[in-house]
Amino acid sequence: MGTLVKIVPSDSGWPSVYSDAQHRLEILLKGMFDSIEHVGSTAVHNLSAKPYVDIDVVVKHLDFMQDSRARMEAVGFEPRGSRHGDGVFAFKIGAVTAADPLPGLRVYLCPPDSVTHQNRVRFRDILRQNLALANAYATLKNDAREEIQT
Repeated sequence: MGTLVKIVPSDSGWPSVYSDAQHRLEILLKGMFDSIEHVGSTAVHNLSAKPYVDIDVVVKHLDFMQDSRARMEAVGFEPRGSRHGDGVFAFKIGAVTAADPLPGLRVYLCPPDSVTHQNRVRFRDILRQNLALANAYATLKNDAREEIQT
């Protein structure tokens, strides 16, 4: 059996968490990235989500992947590997303390021209532009959560 997934209601603070993380990543990875994007459900207004803000960092060149990974590990990001064989390398960091109300972060270092990254941004943008589809997706997630919990 896999790990149970926690889904939480939308939080108006998620954009601020992303903005703060983006700023820290810009400093940490200065000169090595082309873009930093808020992806995943926390990037869509009023959508329930796992309690992590997902962030894609697209590196400028594959030569920057190793140094970027080392820098992220040095400041406490837990490496989670490249799970899908697509060159995207995942990191996770939790809240500062167990009592911290802020969500954790999942940061994905993406190679240039990453199809995974392009698909995440496309999916996010479709949900942002289509409220009916976003609502249907939210219902699907909530129904799945309820089914798993019973």
